[in-house]
Amino acid sequence: MKRLIIHIGTHKTGTSSFQRYCYKFKDMLNKEGVCYPLIKGYEEMNNHSILAWALERSSQKPAIDMLNSIFLQFKKEKHHTLLISSEDLENSLLGSNQLDTIITAAKNKDFDSFEILVVTREPFEYLSSIYAELSKQSIVINFPQIAEAVLSYGYFSVSTQ
Repeated sequence: MKRLIIHIGTHKTGTSSFQRYCYKFKDMLNKEGVCYPLIKGYEEMNNHSILAWALERSSQKPAIDMLNSIFLQFKKEKHHTLLISSEDLENSLLGSNQLDTIITAAKNKDFDSFEILVVTREPFEYLSSIYAELSKQSIVINFPQIAEAVLSYGYFSVSTQ
């Protein structure tokens, strides 16, 4: 059985720590049959954000090329599980077709099990974390404005101001 796990750790949920761990111990994961792939040309990146960004572009060719390279790594080592992780896949939760593209490509490579793991935070914890991070960077934003965006949209970004 070929299993695909897509980890979408929304911002401020420990995703970066999870990704550093997977990257650091990718050889151990390999021995257990889990492929935490490197993306050709971006081997120093410990996450798959470059794939998420490529999936958002109008031309899908770079994204499909990345996916094919990932599937080749998976096949070469005879893994049973492929793990892809990116905070930037959270756009798929807002209507992007990122996940559809990945899953369709995986189905074409005979994957038969798909799991999507989404890690979120309680909105007010998220709000406090974002506000603290912005304050560390000397960015002053109206706290009620951030709170309204978090309550309305479930997250804060420049586009929700």
